[in-house]
Amino acid sequence: MRFLIGFGLLAFVFGISLLINTLMNGFDFVFPGDWNSVLFISQGILFLIWGYQQSQKRKYFIEWNNNELSYLLPKQKSIELIPISDVRQLEIKGNTIHIQGIDSERNFRLEHVEWQELKKVKALFEDISLKSQSN
Repeated sequence: MRFLIGFGLLAFVFGISLLINTLMNGFDFVFPGDWNSVLFISQGILFLIWGYQQSQKRKYFIEWNNNELSYLLPKQKSIELIPISDVRQLEIKGNTIHIQGIDSERNFRLEHVEWQELKKVKALFEDISLKSQSN
């Protein structure tokens, strides 16, 4: 993520400096001419957007202990807690986990979680499901 943002900034600044230089000396519109400055600028912008998106995807976690499950998903601003004793039904379908609580429902869409981490999270939720069914 830092590499993407750093490379994006570097390409963008380099592209701007090339563009200023070519505008001062006259822009050659024949391809490839002076179009590399425009390509560097657009490449820099794309890498900055990609890096920003990756930084937003990394802002999540799922944590648990014997009493509660706490989580933060990418579009949330604060940590949410679910007491494990409140879980009535839990359903896992692909990358989506549906939790039916006493007075609420929650859906987790984990499409950006790496495969090995997703496997651990699913195992956690299956364990919670077994505990809630035994209660």
